[in-house]
Amino acid sequence: MKKALYGIVVFVIIGFGLYTASNFQKQKFLKICQEESDSLGGIESCVEYHLKLDS
Repeated sequence: MKKALYGIVVFVIIGFGLYTASNFQKQKFLKICQEESDSLGGIESCVEYHLKLDS
């Protein structure tokens, strides 16, 4: 029982870390794209472009 609980806790921590890292990267690209474009569509396409380029 303790091993199962330990496994769940470890996976939750790792998942939260990956989510935070992904969100941080997206926010960085969002800031860059807001400086380059004024329209919402331009910002969204810029963020998608940077995310595809980075992966």
